[in-house]
Amino acid sequence: MRIVDLIRSIEMRLASNPLLAEREGLTSEAEQLVLAAYRRFQKPMTRFELYANSATEVDPDLLTFALAQSRHRTEGFPLQYLTETQQFLDHEYRVGPGVLIPRPETEILAVTAIEFLRNRAVAPPVGHEIGTGSGILSIELLSAFPSLIMHASELSGVARGFAQENAKRVLGSVDRFSILSPRSPLEVLEPFDKLPPPDFLISNPPYLDPAQNEATRDVAQHEPHEALFAPPLKLLHFYEAFARSRRIPTFLEIPHERARAIELLFGAMGWKTRLVSDLTGRERVLIAE
Repeated sequence: MRIVDLIRSIEMRLASNPLLAEREGLTSEAEQLVLAAYRRFQKPMTRFELYANSATEVDPDLLTFALAQSRHRTEGFPLQYLTETQQFLDHEYRVGPGVLIPRPETEILAVTAIEFLRNRAVAPPVGHEIGTGSGILSIELLSAFPSLIMHASELSGVARGFAQENAKRVLGSVDRFSILSPRSPLEVLEPFDKLPPPDFLISNPPYLDPAQNEATRDVAQHEPHEALFAPPLKLLHFYEAFARSRRIPTFLEIPHERARAIELLFGAMGWKTRLVSDLTGRERVLIAE
C-alpha cells in the first residue's frame, strides 16, 4: 500500500465512527497518525514530505501499526495519546495516557500571564504553579522569561515524567524548573511551605463538576480524573485555597459556569480581580491581585 492510499484508508476508517464523522479535519487526523507511525518506525517527516513521497510503498510493520492506531481512534482513544504530541502555543509537547491533554483554552491562561508579567517594571524572579501536568504553563513562562525560576507541584508521577521530558525538549534543561509532589490531591499549597514566597502564582486546577457531564464521554473515559474533576461536594475547593493565600498576582483557569462565583469569592477576600474570555467568548481566566 502506498502512503497516499494509507491516508485515504485511515480517513475512511475514522469516518465510520459517527461521532468522528461529524467533525472536520479527518484528513488531518489521518495524516497525523501516519506521521506518528513514521516517527516511530523510520524517520520523522513533515506533512510536505509525506505528500512528496505519497507514491512510496509503506513498510509492512509501519502499515500494521498505523492501521491499529486508526482502529484505536475509531474506538474513541484521544488522537494526542496516539500521536504522543500536542501543539501548545509555539511548542510541541509530549503527552500520553495519564496526563491531561493541553487545550486551546489554557493557551489563553498562558498568554494572559505572560502579557501581564511583561508589563511589570522588573521581570519576575520566581513563580509557583499548582498542578503542572505536562508542564506547559511553567515551560511557556520559562521560555518567555530567561531569568525566571518555576517551582511546580504535581501529584501524578506519570505527569511529572512528561513535564520533565517536555522541559528538556523545549528549554534544553530542567535547571530552572523543579517539580514537587503534594501529600494528597487536596493539599494545594503545602508542597511550597518550605520555599520563599513567589512573585506570582498560576494554576489550571481540576474544576469540572462530575455530576453535570461537563466532560465529554471520550475525555471522561481516557483522561486522568484527578486533573479534570473538582471534589464533588466542594467544587470551589482549589479556588478557595488560592483566595486565602498570599496576595500576589495570581492567574487561574476557571469554569465559565462558575466564573462569577469565583470572582465574588476573591472579591470578598479583598482581591482586585479581572476576568478574561476565551475565543468562544466564555469567561475562562481570572487575574487576581
